[in-house]
Amino acid sequence: MDFGQTSDPYCKLLLYPSTDTNSKWSFKTTVRKHTLQPDFNEEFVFPHIQLQELISRTLQITVYDKDMGKKDDYI
Repeated sequence: MDFGQTSDPYCKLLLYPSTDTNSKWSFKTTVRKHTLQPDFNEEFVFPHIQLQELISRTLQITVYDKDMGKKDDYI
């Protein structure tokens, strides 16, 4: 949270198991500026994964606060 009591949140999504975090199964939402109640109405598609394979995977969603000039904070 910034000094103005707001946040610039965004989410990172990673589909496990994955061999590396920069793979095609890693996504990031857009930053929602100056809010404590973000609405992430975004769609992510995994086109090369069959439904049976998708069922055995785990989707990790992590929320961060974007900070200019500093490391982003984990919320």
